[in-house]
Amino acid sequence: MDSIGQCRALNVSDEKTCGETATSINGLYRGYKLRNAKLDSLSANPPTYLADAKISLSSRTFEDVDTKELCQELHDHLFLKFQLLDRVIRARKLHHSRFFSMDMDYGHEKYLDVLQGQKATIAKALERLERRTAEVLYKTEKWFEWVQGCQMEEEQNREKEQKKVKMEAALWKRHWKATEQRMREHRAKEDKQRQDAFLEKVYKERLAERDAEDESDIDWDPIEGVLEDSRGNYIDLIEHFLWIEPSKPRESTDAHDVDAPSNNANPAATTTPSKQSAKAPSVSQSTPTTSSRKSKKKKSSNSTGNVEPVTPKTQDQAPDKSLIETKEEMVNRLKFGTQYNRTKSRGLMIAGTVENPVMELKTVTFPEDEIERLLQEVYEIKQLLFCRLLLSHAALLPAALRAKSVEEFLSDEEVTPAALRDLCLKMESPGLQEIRDACADLFRADEEEDDEPKPVKPESPKDELAYLNGWGGKRPGALPDKWISKRDKIAAKKEERAASGKGTSVDEALGTMGGGMIDFGQSEQETLEQQKIKVNICGRSIWNYPSSKAMTRKGWLQFCIIAKDSRLEDAIALCRHWDEFYELNILACWHYFPGANWADFVGSRPRQQMLQLGFITYYESDSPDAMELTVRHTQGGRRGQNRRAHAMFEARNIMCAHIKRDDQVSRRLIQYLALQAHLIVVLVRDAETGRILIKPPEDQRWIHREKSGLGRASKNEWNVITSVGPKFFEQMDHHRDWRFSFKEYYDLYIWELEPGNSYAHLFNCVQGLLYKAHRCRVGKDLYNSEAEILKTLCRPEDSERVKDIRPGEDTISIWEQMNSMQTQFFYGEVEDITRQQEELERRKAEFQLSIANGAEPPEPTNPFPRSLFYNDADALEDAILFPEELQQKTLDPSLIGKISPIKAWEDDGFALKNFVRGLDLVDSDLETETEDDGESWQTESSEDEYELDAWTANGSDEDGDHEKCKHEESTTSDDDGKEISDELLDKLLPAGYMDLMKKCMAKPRDKRDLGDHDRMDDDFMTYLDKEKARIFKEVWHKADLEPLAQERYIEMLDMVKTFRKWGRRSEKSMTNEKSFIHLTIMAEMEVVREDSKDAQKAIAKVMPFFRSDFLKSEMGAKFKDSLMFNQSERAKHVPDCRTSTSTMYRSAKFWQPFEEAEDKMKHEEDMEALPEEWDLKTRPIIAHLYKAGVIRTRPDEYYSGQVTCTTEPSRPNTLDMFIDYRHQMDNITMGSHMQNPYLIPSFKTTAAAFQAKHPEARFSVLRLWSAPHFYPLMIGPHNHDATSFRDILGRRFIWMFIPKDMPCSEWSMHHTIRLRVEPHEAYFNGRVKIKRDKLLVMGETEDECLKLTCAAVMAVQMRPWRMEIDVWKSFFGVERGFVEGLDEAWLS
Repeated sequence: MDSIGQCRALNVSDEKTCGETATSINGLYRGYKLRNAKLDSLSANPPTYLADAKISLSSRTFEDVDTKELCQELHDHLFLKFQLLDRVIRARKLHHSRFFSMDMDYGHEKYLDVLQGQKATIAKALERLERRTAEVLYKTEKWFEWVQGCQMEEEQNREKEQKKVKMEAALWKRHWKATEQRMREHRAKEDKQRQDAFLEKVYKERLAERDAEDESDIDWDPIEGVLEDSRGNYIDLIEHFLWIEPSKPRESTDAHDVDAPSNNANPAATTTPSKQSAKAPSVSQSTPTTSSRKSKKKKSSNSTGNVEPVTPKTQDQAPDKSLIETKEEMVNRLKFGTQYNRTKSRGLMIAGTVENPVMELKTVTFPEDEIERLLQEVYEIKQLLFCRLLLSHAALLPAALRAKSVEEFLSDEEVTPAALRDLCLKMESPGLQEIRDACADLFRADEEEDDEPKPVKPESPKDELAYLNGWGGKRPGALPDKWISKRDKIAAKKEERAASGKGTSVDEALGTMGGGMIDFGQSEQETLEQQKIKVNICGRSIWNYPSSKAMTRKGWLQFCIIAKDSRLEDAIALCRHWDEFYELNILACWHYFPGANWADFVGSRPRQQMLQLGFITYYESDSPDAMELTVRHTQGGRRGQNRRAHAMFEARNIMCAHIKRDDQVSRRLIQYLALQAHLIVVLVRDAETGRILIKPPEDQRWIHREKSGLGRASKNEWNVITSVGPKFFEQMDHHRDWRFSFKEYYDLYIWELEPGNSYAHLFNCVQGLLYKAHRCRVGKDLYNSEAEILKTLCRPEDSERVKDIRPGEDTISIWEQMNSMQTQFFYGEVEDITRQQEELERRKAEFQLSIANGAEPPEPTNPFPRSLFYNDADALEDAILFPEELQQKTLDPSLIGKISPIKAWEDDGFALKNFVRGLDLVDSDLETETEDDGESWQTESSEDEYELDAWTANGSDEDGDHEKCKHEESTTSDDDGKEISDELLDKLLPAGYMDLMKKCMAKPRDKRDLGDHDRMDDDFMTYLDKEKARIFKEVWHKADLEPLAQERYIEMLDMVKTFRKWGRRSEKSMTNEKSFIHLTIMAEMEVVREDSKDAQKAIAKVMPFFRSDFLKSEMGAKFKDSLMFNQSERAKHVPDCRTSTSTMYRSAKFWQPFEEAEDKMKHEEDMEALPEEWDLKTRPIIAHLYKAGVIRTRPDEYYSGQVTCTTEPSRPNTLDMFIDYRHQMDNITMGSHMQNPYLIPSFKTTAAAFQAKHPEARFSVLRLWSAPHFYPLMIGPHNHDATSFRDILGRRFIWMFIPKDMPCSEWSMHHTIRLRVEPHEAYFNGRVKIKRDKLLVMGETEDECLKLTCAAVMAVQMRPWRMEIDVWKSFFGVERGFVEGLDEAWLS
C-alpha cells in the first residue's frame, strides 16, 4: 500500500518529460539525501553507553541500565534512528515503484536489505529497552510481573518480519472494502494536487518566476504524505474492528511535528496522561515555514475528486470479512438467526421433548431491547480485548498506560505504523483465549473473594524398601499401571520449565537471532493466579485472573456471539474446571447459545441424554456397530467333498467417555459398571495422575479379532486386530475433538463382553446404570443434576428460546414447569404411551374437582420396570458399598475400584520390606487397623502384642528397636505395677521348669543364613502364608453378617491381649502352676522357636476360661460380667443366623417358594418375575460379601447357582439368602479319603460314653469360626465355575471361599479339620472328636481337659494361621450335663 500511483505521462512514443514527475524525483532525491546524511551523523555520534559497548546492539539486554535518565537518553537515540531508517526505506521503495520502468537491480535491493536488518535490530532493541525501563520504574507495581509474562509470551510466539509483511498484504486484501473510502479520498487528493500544480505552473510561467517555483517544489517531500496515509489506514482498520465511529479527517502535521519523539515516548517520563513540553531533536531538517505546495496538500485532504480511482490488483480477490463482523451484520444475525450447522450430527433427533419442543433449523433469536443491550456489551468487550492485546506489546505499553481512551491512544504520536500494523493483524483474528478473558473482564465483580487454597497433602517419608513388590514385573503387552498421552507429556514439560523459572530458551524463542529474552528472575509470588492484579490500559481496568477462574454465563453468551464461527469444543478447552464445563454443556443442550456450530456438540437425542447426566462420550462404535461388523462363515464338513474352512471376524461395541473426578455419582457409576462384568468390560483411568484404577482381564481387552483357515475354527488361534491399550489410548486422544484444560475427570472405556450385539444393547446398559448412579426414582429425577441451572432459566410462551430469568421477573422457570402437575413421564412404546395419555386425561377430567381442591394428581397407569430406576434395594446396597456418603466423609479419588482387600493385594502386590528386614519371622504381629462402619478393629494376626514373655527374654533380637521394647515391656511386675525381682522370680518358678523352658524354646537356628537358599525359600513361604492369613482374616470378619459379630470378635481379641499382659505382670499368675502349662504343651507338641509366639496366642485364648483368678484381677475385671465367660447364660442364646446345611441335604419343601416364582419367569433372564422382597433381603448380603472380597464378579454369562430367599424351620419368620445348586448334585462323587460327617455320632452320645468311664471328666466343645454364608476355606480357580451364581438382578458372581450352600460343603470343612488334628493324634490319644466344623475335647480331669483343649486350639490355629476357634460359640471345661443340655443349634 506504499505506492500511491504510477506516472503515465512518459510513454515509448512520448519524448516529453512530465513536470510533475520531475518535481517528485527532485523532492524524493533531496529528502533522501538529507535523511541519509542525518542517519550517518546519528550513527557516528551514539550515546556514551552504546559507544563504549563491547557487544553488538542485537545482543544487548540493557540489564546494567539502572537509572531513569539513561533509559530516556537511549530511547531517544534509538527511536530517532528507527524513524530515520523507516523513512529512508520507504522513500527508496517509493522511488523504485514510481520511476523504474523495468525491474533492474544495481545494488539497491541489497542496500535495502541492509537497512531493513538495521531497522529490525533497533526495533527489538527498543522493546528490550522498554522492558528494562518498565522494570526500573514499575517493579513495585503488583501488575508488573503479570504484564511482563504477557510480553515474554508474545516474544516467544512472534512472527518473523518477512512473514508479517505477507500477513499485512493478506490483511489489505481481506479488508479492501473497509479502506476503499480512504483510498478514494486519497486519489481525489492526488488529483486535486495535480490540478493545483498545473495551475500554479501555468501561473508562474506567465509571471516568469520559474526559479522560485522550482525552489518550492524542492521543499516538498512526498514521503511524509505516504507515512501519514499508512498510519491513517491502520487506524481506520482498528476503528472498523472496534466499532468506533469514523473520526473527523485528521490534519496532517508537518515533518517537524511527526518526526520529533517526545519525552513521553519513554514510559520513564510519567504515568499520567499529561505530556512534557520538552522534545528530542526532530528527524526532518525542513525549513520552519512550509511551502505553498505543502499547504495546498493539507487543504485538499478534505476534498473529493471526480476522477474515477484506479482499481488495484487486489480488488480481484473476493473480500473475506467473516472474521470481523460489522454491527449491522451482528444485528441481523441476532434478530433473524442463522442456519444450524449439523454436518457432524448423526443419530436420532426427536422433537416434542422438554429440551426440544420443536426441531429448530436456525439459531435462537433475540428481541430488539435485548439486542441493543448485547451490542453495547459487545462494544465494551471489543475495547477490553484491544486493551488486552496491548499488554503483550512492550513498545505500546507506555502510551497505553498514559491514554484515557482508545481514541487518545490512537492519536498518540509515539504509536508507530509498524506497531499499528501488528495490532491490526491481531485484532483481525484474536485468539479465543483473549476473547474469553475480555468477556470475563466485563462481567467480573468489582471485588471478589480469593479462592480458597487447596490443602496440600504432605508427602510421607519414603522407605528405601517400600518399592519392593511381591509379584514381580509384568508380562510383555500387559496394561501399564500408568499412562499419559504424548500431548499431556509435552504440556507437562512446558509447565515444568515455566515453574522452574527457566522458561523457553533464547534459541527456541528467536531461532538463530540472538537476544530478545530477558531473565527477570523468579517472582516473589509463587503463583500469579492466586493474586488479584489490576492494571489500567486506555482508561479500562484489565485483571489477570479471569483466565484461571470460571466465567459467568453472560460471559459465555457474549463469547458465543463474538466468536460466531467457534464451536462448543473450542469453549470447552477454555473452561477451568468441571463445573464450569458442565454448566456450559447443559446450556448448550437447552439451546441457550446462538452459535450455529454449538449444536453440533449435543448431537442426537441419545447423546443429549447422556450429556445431561454428566456422561461425556467422545467415541461410540455405533456406525457401524458390532452386529454389522461381525461375520462368521464356515463351509465344508466331514462328509463333504470340500475340506472344512472358516473365516470369522468378531467385533465388540465400545464407548469412551469422561466423568467428573472425585464425585460420588462417578464413584457409584464406576462401581455399578464393575458389577456388570457378565455384560461389559470397563477400564478407568485417572486423568489427574494417569494411573489406571480399574483394569480389565488381559484376555478380554480385544475389540476386533479375526481367524481364518482350513480345519475346525476352534483349533485356530484368534488374531487380535484392535485391543484396548496404550496404542488405543493414543488413537482415542487424537479422535477427541476437544481438550480439557483441567484434569478433574476420569477416562472411561466401556465395551461389551459378547461380540456381535447391537450398539443399543451397550448404550441401554450404561444409561440404566447412570440412572441409578444419579439415584433417579421417578422420571423427573433425571433432571436433578441440572436443577440449579434450570431454576434460573425460563422459556417464554411467545418464544421457544431459553433465556435467563432476570431479577424481579415474574415468570415460571423450566424446573418449576417440569415439577408441575401437568408434566408426566411415561414408559413404553409410542402407541402405548398415546393410549396411556388419553386414559390419564380422562381420569383428570373425572377428578377435576378433587384436583382443584388440592388433591394429588392421578398417577400414570403404567408402572416403570422395577430395575429401571433407583429403588429401595439399591439404597440398601449403596449404604454398604458407600458408607462414607452417610458419614459425610471424603474418599481419595485414587481408591476408586479398591473395594476388596484381596483384589488390591493381588493387583498391587505385597511389601517385602518386612521380610527383608527379618521382622516378621521374629514377630508375626503386623499392626494394622481396619475401619468398618466407623469402628477400628484388628484381626488376631494383627493385634498389638509384645515381643517375648518374661521367661523367654534371653533370646537375642536382631533389631535394635525391638531390644528396647523387649527391655521395657517384658519387665515382670505385680498387679500394682511393682517390678518382681530376679530372686523372687527364681523362687516362684517350680523346679525343673527352667530346663523345660530352655528345651521348648530352643530355636533351630539363631539367624537366617542368607546363603542357604533352601532356608530362604522356607522363610519366604512362611512369610507369604502369614501375609495371606492376615488379609484373609480381615476379609472374613468383615463379611461376618451375624448380629454383634464384629463387636464380639473385638472383645475376644482384647481379652487375649489383656490376659497375656496379666500373665507376665502378675505375681499371682506366677504362683499358679497353670501359668506354665503352655511350656509343657509346646515341648510335647515340638513347637519350634519361630512358632512359639503363635502357640502362646492360641493358648491364651483358652486359659482365661480355666483361670478364675484372671477375672478377679484388676486387669481382667472388665471381662467379669461379659457374656463370653458366663457360659451357662450364653448357651441359652442360640446364634441368630442361618444353618450350615448345604444344598445336598435340603428338603424338597425348602425349595418350593423358589420353584413357584421360577414358573412365572417368561424367559431365563426375566428377573422381574422374582419377588421384590427377595431383592430387598439378598442385595445387602451380596453387597457385604462383595465389598469384603469373599465374592467377585464373573466375567461371562455362565452361572451354576441361583440366589433365592426363603426361611428355615429354625427361623420361620426370618428370610435369608440361599443359593440353589441342586443341578450339580447328580454329578458329585466324594473321594474315598473323605469322611461323611453325618455318620459320626453326636457329641452328646460321645460325651455320655466317656463320662461313664471317667466320672471326673470335663469337656470342651470347640467350634471353628465361620461366617453365616461361607467357610474360611479357599476355592481353587478350577472350581470357580462350580460355585458361580446369579443374583436377583441377573449379575454373575464367583466365590473366593467355600460357600455353605455348595453341595457337600460340610465334607470339605470336616476333612480340613481332620488334616489339622491327625498329625497330633498320638498326643490326643482319641480324646478329640471331629464333626464338621466342631471339635469335642474330652479330659479325665479338668487339668487334662485344659491341656488337650490348648493343644487342639494350637493344632487348628497354627500353620498356615488361617483358622480360628470362635470362643463365643465354644464352651470350655464343662461337665457332661452341660453338653447334654445344649440346644441342637450349637451342635448341629
